Amino acid sequence: MKKHFYILLCFIFTTAYASADNKETKVVEIFGTILDSVTSKPIQSASIKIFLDNIKAKPLFLVSDSKGAFKTRLISDREYLVEISYIGMRPLKFKIKVKRDNLNLGELYLHEE
Repeated sequence: MKKHFYILLCFIFTTAYASADNKETKVVEIFGTILDSVTSKPIQSASIKIFLDNIKAKPLFLVSDSKGAFKTRLISDREYLVEISYIGMRPLKFKIKVKRDNLNLGELYLHEE
């Protein structure tokens, strides 16, 4: 009888802990367009690195298309560091907080070095 009681008690605590700590995660899209600050023309093949929480984690790598656009999917309710670079341009670094909705980063301008 005691054995069944302890098993039931462990099950209750495990279930309560899991439900209290487990928010429903959602995958959302982030997207934007990379432009030259002088000409306002799209920058094709710009490198986009997205780090989870800190720069020590392995980043997600993306490349902008012919229109300077990029799009990816990330897990919601987390912070990311975004780093955009292109040859001859100063890198652009910023943090984003991904919430529960898709995130449009808009037009992102790179400046010459």
